[in-house]
Amino acid sequence: MPPLRSALLSIAPGLCVALALLGCGGGRNAQAPAATHSLTVTISGTGSVGSTPAGLACTGSCTTSFAAGTAVTLLANPAADQAFAGWSGDCQGSAPRCTLALTTSKQVTASFTAATAGVHAAPALHLGALPPAVPHDAASPHARRTSLAADRPG
Repeated sequence: MPPLRSALLSIAPGLCVALALLGCGGGRNAQAPAATHSLTVTISGTGSVGSTPAGLACTGSCTTSFAAGTAVTLLANPAADQAFAGWSGDCQGSAPRCTLALTTSKQVTASFTAATAGVHAAPALHLGALPPAVPHDAASPHARRTSLAADRPG
């Protein structure tokens, strides 16, 4: 052991540790590196996934890091002949947007399937309140009669 270091250790062991920390940037003004979490996106089918804030643009599997606690919104973009089928993993559902808070590392899968030509979801039909049912009365002038052979003369 060099004589100066030996003398410092014998005089003030804590001083040697403090000097070592100062020499490595461990002084009062040193800052810890910012914490980050990774976001891994896997794509099944043909499409892409982008993010807000920017930083993620996947057409296959990709991983990127964001500052811890960042709210990241993912947007699924199907290719021309594909439809977005849904998210799995840390995102769930079939909406093309998903927002995650990166409090830990996350993994999501965006699934795309072949679009079916000419098939569209029927819009919801809202009829409002229907009138109450009217009981059937054969004597009513609005009653519909069917003709039977027994009703015919002759």
